[in-house]
Amino acid sequence: MKKLLMSLSVLVGLLITGCATSSPSVGVTESTALKEVSGVKNGVKYFKLAEQYNKKRDSVNTLKYLHKACDLNYGKGCYFLGTFYEIGEGTRKDYVKASRYYKKGCDLNNDVACYRLGNLYYQGQGVKKNQLKASKYYKKGCDMNVPASCTFLGTIYMEGGDGVKKDHNKAMKYLKKACSLHDVGGCVMKTLIEK
Repeated sequence: MKKLLMSLSVLVGLLITGCATSSPSVGVTESTALKEVSGVKNGVKYFKLAEQYNKKRDSVNTLKYLHKACDLNYGKGCYFLGTFYEIGEGTRKDYVKASRYYKKGCDLNNDVACYRLGNLYYQGQGVKKNQLKASKYYKKGCDMNVPASCTFLGTIYMEGGDGVKKDHNKAMKYLKKACSLHDVGGCVMKTLIEK
């Protein structure tokens, strides 16, 4: 069951970043794009520039501008940067860097960064495996309505261990929320423990 949930988790990350789909080339020249952000200290603008390069499959410039967006405290930029390091898109896989950027993104209230950081703690990738910390980040993601965060949080309460007390009521609460947010995994888990 855990392997199925982890596989779904990675797929969600790939789909969110656009790495699992093909995108047509964007008609923005580098000079036009650079003029757009020239002199601007705005993480959103750098993130949009990174998106344009990502659509052209230019990983070097995508990473360059994601770093700038994150450095300027744009949480979504930190989340995407973490994802690039987690999956090794345009760079080597580096779970330690991924966890660092997810943490910054989560601290900046990026919902999916909290979910992905929870996954790293749940799996022990780039950080020491710790279900208590995983549950903290899953809860923050769930509070921001990330369905998979609710599913994993419910699963942690269903299983218990590693500093998290097994709690059927909390498990059901979070799995019901996941299901209400249309997370198939949450619905399946909810149904399994209701029987």
